[in-house]
Amino acid sequence: EKGEEEERINTHQNMITNSMQSPLSSSNKPRFSRTFLLISLAAVCTLFAFSTTILPSTTTSSQSSLRRSLSSLKFRIANNAADVTAPVQYSDTAVYWHIHKAGGTSMKRYYSCLDMVLSSHVGITEGHEHDKYLQVWTNKDGYRYVNVDTTKEIGILRAKSLKLAERHLADVVFVTYPALTTHIFQQQFKGRFFTMFRHPIERTVSEFYYRQGAHWEPVAGG
Repeated sequence: EKGEEEERINTHQNMITNSMQSPLSSSNKPRFSRTFLLISLAAVCTLFAFSTTILPSTTTSSQSSLRRSLSSLKFRIANNAADVTAPVQYSDTAVYWHIHKAGGTSMKRYYSCLDMVLSSHVGITEGHEHDKYLQVWTNKDGYRYVNVDTTKEIGILRAKSLKLAERHLADVVFVTYPALTTHIFQQQFKGRFFTMFRHPIERTVSEFYYRQGAHWEPVAGG
């Protein structure tokens, strides 16, 4: 009877010990691993669901904004830019897209020598950036300019507000942002765009050597 009593006590102690074992004990490792794996999979599925619902909405919003911008640009080009194959109208204004180091400066000198009125960055020099009205002025070299700068965004907006296209004071408008420049014109007063291209490698080499001495030019990102 004593032996049976000791056996029952040992069995009871073993049961208590087993019930108090840590979940990390060797006997429970497989169960713990499966539980952890399920939790991990659930978390991954939740993140995936979030990324496919919330994030695409942001991307779709950006894409929608881009599509609206492109649609607006397409409309402005179709209505405000003259078709090069169509006959030239008196109300059209010549717009030269000045690509850096591609002959733009030579074109400015050429048209100035023909006594044409230009719209370029020179237009707001000598104190003309604060003019309240659109006008043509002559510099010391005898070249004529409209008092707006159509090579910069703020100048394009100013030219639009001063009705550069409607006044038809400029013979040639020099621009660096052709898409933005379409804001200046309208269906009744269109811009007729043209430009001069240069071989990209030759243009890059020319730009490189030009920058060696042109310290007055702004540095990108500076």
